[in-house]
Amino acid sequence: MQGNDSKLRTDSFQPLERRRISDHVYEAVLHAILEHRFKPGERLSIPELSQSLDVSQMPVRQAIDRLSEEGFVDIRPRSGTFVAQADERDVAETFDLRRALDGLAAESAVLHVSGQDITELGEYIRQMDNFAALGSDGMAAHDRLNWEFHLLIVRLSDNEKLYEMYKQLNAHLQ
Repeated sequence: MQGNDSKLRTDSFQPLERRRISDHVYEAVLHAILEHRFKPGERLSIPELSQSLDVSQMPVRQAIDRLSEEGFVDIRPRSGTFVAQADERDVAETFDLRRALDGLAAESAVLHVSGQDITELGEYIRQMDNFAALGSDGMAAHDRLNWEFHLLIVRLSDNEKLYEMYKQLNAHLQ
């Protein structure tokens, strides 16, 4: 009987998420880039990041490679690693993709939206209008609410891949 009790208790645990150190490093560096603690064009030193994050250089290199693949950093042979700088074309292409994803999200969201969701979307619009009326003083709040409004529509599409892609795409606009 006691063996069964032990089994029941251990079955109630959810498996722990296993994450590599490089995943933690990736998130820390990406967060620093998105918060502009690392400026576009700024050189990133693998030894300094390694020391600052108290990890070996290998997970930092792995994280940097991933950030490079996603377009957040540029690795220049014999020059170093730099925070990516978006040019006008990058921004225009990103907005084109975002417009396409907005349309797809809206088409899918219509199939899943509730009355409460419509009320919430309307509240976002009301608040954005209030901040827009303030002119430049309300611009930051308006932009934040606009992002949340669009992200809610994407979430309502009930498409996890679209949601992740949309967040990733928006990160390039920050």
